[in-house]
Amino acid sequence: MSQSTNLALVNRDTGEMTEYGPSDFTLSVPEALAQAKELQKFIQGMMHEGIDYGIIPGAGNRKVLFKPGAEKLLSIYGFSPHIEIVQQLIDWETDFMTCEVKVTLKNKRSGIIEAEGVGSCNSRERRYARQMQGQTTLGDLVNTILKMAKKRALLDATLSATRTSGIFDIRDDEEEAPRGQRPAPRPASQSRQVETPPPSAPSLEQMQEVKALVSELYDGDYTALSPHIEGKRLRDLTPRQADALIGKLRDFRDKQGGVATPAADTEEIPEGEVAGDDDPFADE
Repeated sequence: MSQSTNLALVNRDTGEMTEYGPSDFTLSVPEALAQAKELQKFIQGMMHEGIDYGIIPGAGNRKVLFKPGAEKLLSIYGFSPHIEIVQQLIDWETDFMTCEVKVTLKNKRSGIIEAEGVGSCNSRERRYARQMQGQTTLGDLVNTILKMAKKRALLDATLSATRTSGIFDIRDDEEEAPRGQRPAPRPASQSRQVETPPPSAPSLEQMQEVKALVSELYDGDYTALSPHIEGKRLRDLTPRQADALIGKLRDFRDKQGGVATPAADTEEIPEGEVAGDDDPFADE
């Protein structure tokens, strides 16, 4: 006697049972397995850890998808992103901005909507609130906040459309790590007021140039850069290492039209204190 391989679903309200067989699936099981195998081959052969995805220090062991990796996945699948600003509010009197973006992914061949993703960003997030305590104004951050919301929506849509949420995670480097993984607080004697940079630290000009390049190439998002400095602060690099990093960022900006993918072959970074937040340029 043959055994049925159909799937039966029962309506809880009516008790009606509906059977689904292999012919009702969009893909057969062998086709689905073959597609998953091809996806793994693409990730292993075409996507590079530290550029397209990576592990953010202090944020667990899940591999996080970066924007360059998302763009590669959309290209191989043939999905086209369509951007919509769902909500945007700017209050100049209180220096507050919030933005919500929706990204719709359409199949270039069929025009069918494959997935949607949403993302938001606002000026009260730690990174931007800290910058606005200095000389940075809300006007300086408007474009950055908008692009961050767009990036988050794009990553959300990409994981849904490519069915890669089991492989990659979404986590911005400005999000706090779980409590058990946060660095221990620094002693009061090492607070910002009394701390002095090591004598071999990069110059102010080097720090400003790297920060400007990251802002230009990554919309102010340090996620893609973090693996290349191993989660350490810029001030923990030597001037020579800072020059090498600046050179790589300049080269990739010139060669790839503003899309930076620096190689992770910089000089070994000496042991130093890992930053306790998202910004490698933080002083605390």
